[in-house]
Amino acid sequence: MVPWLTTTLGAAAAVAFGWLAYLYRRSFDIGLADERLLLTVESAGKVAWDWDLASGRDLWIGDLKTMFGIDARRFSGRVEEFHRRVHPDDRAAVAGAVAESRSNKTPYAATFRVLRPDGQTRWVNANGAFTYGADGRPIRMVGIATDITEQAESEAALRESEQHFRDIADFAPALLWLAGVDGRCTYFNRSWLEFTGRRMEEELGAGRSTGVHPEDLRRTVDRYLEAFAARDPFVLEYRLRRHDGEYRWLLDVGAPRVTAGGAFLGYIGSAIDITERKAARVALSNLSHRLMETQEMERSRIAKQVEDDIGQRVALLTIDLDGLVQTLPGGSPQVQVRVDQVRSRADDLANHLHALSRRLHSSRLELLGIVAAARSYCRELSEQENVTVDFVAEDVPDALSGRVSLALFRVLQEALTNAVMHSGVRHFEVTLRAFEQGAELEVCDRGAGFDPRVGFAGQGAGLVAMTERLNVVRGNLSIASEPGAGTTVRARVALDGVEDDG
Repeated sequence: MVPWLTTTLGAAAAVAFGWLAYLYRRSFDIGLADERLLLTVESAGKVAWDWDLASGRDLWIGDLKTMFGIDARRFSGRVEEFHRRVHPDDRAAVAGAVAESRSNKTPYAATFRVLRPDGQTRWVNANGAFTYGADGRPIRMVGIATDITEQAESEAALRESEQHFRDIADFAPALLWLAGVDGRCTYFNRSWLEFTGRRMEEELGAGRSTGVHPEDLRRTVDRYLEAFAARDPFVLEYRLRRHDGEYRWLLDVGAPRVTAGGAFLGYIGSAIDITERKAARVALSNLSHRLMETQEMERSRIAKQVEDDIGQRVALLTIDLDGLVQTLPGGSPQVQVRVDQVRSRADDLANHLHALSRRLHSSRLELLGIVAAARSYCRELSEQENVTVDFVAEDVPDALSGRVSLALFRVLQEALTNAVMHSGVRHFEVTLRAFEQGAELEVCDRGAGFDPRVGFAGQGAGLVAMTERLNVVRGNLSIASEPGAGTTVRARVALDGVEDDG
């Protein structure tokens, strides 16, 4: 017998099965064999038995062909005949279960193998009960047996598959775990146990949560339970205490396990140590921040030089041209026209230099805020490029930090410039709105569109620049676009955790 396969149905179930055989025994004794009873047992693929202890006669009815290889619907013999058909390795256990039921007056339950004459081995689950006389001595034993070969083979195959998985998992460098349908962990591979320095029994159930950093515990458990309830995949980053006491950052990915029929079995997960990667990410973010600050300082320097030096020189040139016109003789109309043309070009150059200075460094952004600066930029671009830009601001808070305002303004410049250059249309929509604890910028066109995956894969400078800008303020960029269906660029920044730089 094998303990993992034994199923105890309880006294009520055993007696209920026994009554089938008992009713047949009564009808057999009075010569009124009930064909309906036989058909009931046989059609269910079961075998009922009635063992008369006084005579030793053992009566079987039902699907004898499948279970015992007996080509008949009824069989009567000695109880020793049954024991000879039980697999040699299971005979002692079956005899022990019978003896225990007999002496303790408890239901009989056993799972064992039988050997058929053709050499096949069948797994059987048997339940029964003894009946006793007035003096308390056992008289008969009745019960019913079920062929569970297919179930036993399936469970054996499953155990073998799970063992194969665990053999492989123990050699995997990743930290692997399994959880049951109740969310409690049932297995950790060798890499996990070596990482934590704890025994399997210490980690099972909810044991692994004891090693999670206190600051990460609530967030991690809540997300884990939320995913489990919805049976959704999840990704977690948290700190777990290593065997040397150091907390290390893990990237933990979990996914539901289901059978081919869709039955939920629990979760499988794998985790990797990302401490160095996370440190590198922080260092890269800090570097990006410093580069952005350096770039803005350089933009401001160049803008000041363009405005104060080159712009003033062009202005002086315009004044000199005006003075030159005054000294020209009245009889030189051709020269007058030519000088007016040069002066007009000088004025146009001055205007472009002034616009370039504002694009490099917007004083309106510093003095009046993101809404005024964005509206002004949209108006100036409309005039310069002869396009229409509809700008709408919706409940944008005045308290946006300088860093957030600058990031959104630079994304607006990049997105709108790209749209003008590549969309093929002349009308654009810009919306700046607030959402709970944050702000969102949206730039839309109904032009040529593109495949965002190709744009990002090719590391387009504009897309990378916008992404890096938002990363500095913990924002994110999303692009919805298809060839021929227009483009929407959306930048979102949550204000919590973004420090105001004053």
